[in-house]
Amino acid sequence: EVCPTSNIKTGIYPKLANHNIDKIYRSGVSLSVNTDGRSLSNVSLFDEYKNLNTHFDWKLKDYLATNLFAIEAAFVDEEIKEKLKKRILNNL
Repeated sequence: EVCPTSNIKTGIYPKLANHNIDKIYRSGVSLSVNTDGRSLSNVSLFDEYKNLNTHFDWKLKDYLATNLFAIEAAFVDEEIKEKLKKRILNNL
């Protein structure tokens, strides 16, 4: 679970261009993109996606992959995971 804007606001990285999310993702590590709570970071998931596109040229396939990673990591049974995956893939 990576919350890029929150990582900037809390001083972990000085700016998004320095964030290692793209390097981690491209190395094949399973990760999901999150907001760390809108009240804390004042950012939406759409904003996070837009920023990742701007700084790292992420595309639909990248967002899809990270959402599928998130489903795999969810604390639910396999039947629910499969339903969620189908729902996402059927709405592309």
